Parts: sequence; structure tokens; C-alpha cells
Amino acid sequence: MTAQPIQFLMWDEPHAKELAGRIAAEAGFSPSGEWHPRVKSLRCGSREYGCQRLGVWPRQDFVRVGPLFFLEDSHYGRLSPALRESLGANAVRIADLNGSILARWLGDFTIASAACMLGCDFAGRHVVDAGAGDGILSLVALKLGAASADLIDLDREALGRAKINLRLNGFSEQKQFHLINGDLKNPDAVADRLTRSSLPAAVVSNIGCWEYDVTNVDSMLLMDLVPTADLFIGGGYSTRALGGLRHMKNDERLLGLLGFAPKAAAELDLGAAVYWPMPEKIAAMSAARPSGVIPSRPEIRKELEAQRTKVSNRLRVRFYKAAPAVVIAILILMLYALFR
Repeated sequence: MTAQPIQFLMWDEPHAKELAGRIAAEAGFSPSGEWHPRVKSLRCGSREYGCQRLGVWPRQDFVRVGPLFFLEDSHYGRLSPALRESLGANAVRIADLNGSILARWLGDFTIASAACMLGCDFAGRHVVDAGAGDGILSLVALKLGAASADLIDLDREALGRAKINLRLNGFSEQKQFHLINGDLKNPDAVADRLTRSSLPAAVVSNIGCWEYDVTNVDSMLLMDLVPTADLFIGGGYSTRALGGLRHMKNDERLLGLLGFAPKAAAELDLGAAVYWPMPEKIAAMSAARPSGVIPSRPEIRKELEAQRTKVSNRLRVRFYKAAPAVVIAILILMLYALFR
């Protein structure tokens, strides 16, 4: 099977919604199986995308982001030939969607980044997916016409799942994708293993800025070693994170040092939930710079490295300050459950 770029249904939301209804009917997903009542809107720039999660309780087997239909492969096989033809390459087959990042709360960040990617031109590009996980965003890039992708992750098992998903969609290892088990905290070592390509490159980094050592700044340091990179997709930003969406603005400032200008921002507005009683906003952004080979500049690398250290230290201090309150809250909940 040869993979083809997606058909551009993205501006035809009623048609995409109708296809989602047919999928739900043929796969046995009832209307009550809607998983994402929190989604208020999903926008990128002036465009609004539909977002759905469906499944047979307690599983999630189908996620739609605009024109992209992520389907558990076992359910895809049950669809009628006519529906599969209508979906075409817009169907993204996932070996175990219920076990993928899309089925967890982190999937909201992937959804926002995918929406941001829909507004970018990936045709003929080489993609560097930093923190690739199970390969969802690499699949999006390749479906949008990217020529090849390097998937980087420290988790070997995640890369194994990515390999299965990419092959399932007709993409060939070594020819169209390359798996790199590496640590983004050591960008020079990772850069040595990247595919040597003269194609315009895009770096995708859905890491954000959370209470762990690696952030999107590490991906920028890696991108500085990819001279043909002229597009950056940054995701993982949330009002839930320490510092909120200010980290996205700071990352845009750092990208400016590398010659990038903001292109568009995607926003996923969520309502309250039992586990998070306040409305939440999740964001991703794209930035671009004039194409052509751009050499790395030592003074900019020093600025990025200093910023990475500063952010990591600040997050670590905030985490340790918050830890006692978190422990107390957990103890109170345990006592409540024990004596109620």
C-alpha cells in the first residue's frame, strides 16, 4: 500500500461531520459515546475545526480533528468499502488508538498541534519530530505531503508503536521515516543522527514547558543545527501549566532570535472537568523564516542554552514549592475516602 496526501476536506466542516456520523454508525459508536464534551472550540487563526472523540465505553477508538479521522485499525477494517473510499487518505489508522496519546488527557495538546499543522504547507518537506511519542504528528505531516520524517524520542517503546502506526498507513522505514532513540538534552548527538537532506525542513515540538527537564527550547537548540529548517510547530502550552501561556510568548521571542516570525496560533478551549474544575485553554503555534540555508550562530545558541537552564530551574523550584501542598491534598483525599 502506498500512502497518499490527504484530500483537503478541511474547509468543509459539514461534510467532515457527516463522514464522522457514518463512521460512528458503521463502527457501532452511539451518540452517547461522545467523549469530549469539554471542547468549546478548536481554532487556528480564522479557521474553526470540528473535534470529536468517540468509542464504545470505556474505550476511545475514534478521534476527529477537522478533516483528519484517527481510527482504531480494527474498526477501520469494519467500515464499508464505500465509506473507506470516501475517507480516502484522510483516515489515519492507529494500531491501538485507545492506548495512544490521543486517548489520554495529553491528547488535547496533540489535537491543538495537529490543528496548527493543518494551516501549514508540508508538501515536499523533511520533518524533524522532536519528542515524537507514538508518531501521531509525524503521521499528520506525512499525510499533509511531507517527503520524510525523523522521529526522535527517548522512549524506545513509544518509537516501536510509532513504527507500527507509520507502516500501517503505508509509509516505509528508511525511505519515508527514520526512528532516532535519543535525548533532546544532547542536541549535538541527536543532530549527528538526523537524515541529511537538502529539502526545506520543519521541526515539530509538542513538548511545551512543564515540570520536567525537556522543553520546546531544547527543540530550538536542535533546530539551530538543521540549516534548512524554516518552519517550527510548537505545542504543549496550557493555562494549567506553571506560567500559563506566557511560555508560548517567550518561545516566540526566542524563535525571533533565530529569524522566525509568528505565523498562526491554534487554541483549544476546554470547559471544566471533575479533575480540573476550571476552564482551560490549550495552545500551539507555528513560526516561519525565509527559506534557504541558515548557519548556526554561537551567540544565539548561548542565549538559548541560558534560557533553557533558566526555565528548567524556575520550573523545578516551583514544583518543589508546590509539592507539600500536593502531598497534603492527596492525604486529605485519602482520609476522606477512608472515613466517609
